[in-house]
Amino acid sequence: MAIIGGAGNPVGGSFTGPAEALEIIGDHAYAYSGQIASDAANFVTLLSFKTGNYYSVVGWSADYDSNSGDNAVIRASFNEKTIMAYWVNGGVTSPSDRDEIQLIIPPYTIVKIEAKNASNNETIYFYGRLTGRIYRG
Repeated sequence: MAIIGGAGNPVGGSFTGPAEALEIIGDHAYAYSGQIASDAANFVTLLSFKTGNYYSVVGWSADYDSNSGDNAVIRASFNEKTIMAYWVNGGVTSPSDRDEIQLIIPPYTIVKIEAKNASNNETIYFYGRLTGRIYRG
């Protein structure tokens, strides 16, 4: 859960795969989970990182693929306290089916975004992403 500044994609670099920690380039921040499989047994972690000496204004979203119209629960927590959770009815057919959720993340905060299949019809695949800016005092 360490913060990584530009690791894997330095300025001028190309995409090398999912960013499992918060990537920072200048004042911009982003993270991508890649494809994460989930059943109904437990929440799976899409993104997990700790912020540094700045606050962040970000938008995040999580989508999933389901052939059986499974429902899902997606939640975000700061320092192990859930700050937001929502229920999604039915499978996603395109990323535009989900709105981006805006968050303000305080300095030195452990952020975790998790998801879970709430129907247990099949294994479903989640995709999480976060983009935004950081602000230093």
